[in-house]
Amino acid sequence: MNDRAHVLVVAKPGRLRDSLRVLLNSLPGIATVEAMEDARAAMHAMTDCAPDMVILDTSISNDGGQSLLHEIKNAWPMTCAIAVAQDLEQQSQAVGAGADAALLRGFPTRQLFETIDALVAR
Repeated sequence: MNDRAHVLVVAKPGRLRDSLRVLLNSLPGIATVEAMEDARAAMHAMTDCAPDMVILDTSISNDGGQSLLHEIKNAWPMTCAIAVAQDLEQQSQAVGAGADAALLRGFPTRQLFETIDALVAR
């Protein structure tokens, strides 16, 4: 990942998306944080510059984000993908669909930072 990462948060408007934006913007290694509700629209909008990291709320699609994760990883293989899952089943499915990490909704802030640090260190 670059020295200063570009992050895309894909989640419905609300507390999760707003909280992620605030937390991510507080990190010194983050250059920009974009937020969109529709991952496919985000992918079309960002064809020139792939994000370094995508954080995807799995509740935005009927299949728990699996098809979106496949599309993201196919379009941007070097992009780190973190899924925010609703339950253990979605968490497992997200990892199977290509997420580099999957957190359960309600995760502590520390866990998000540790996950990002681990992915950046790869």
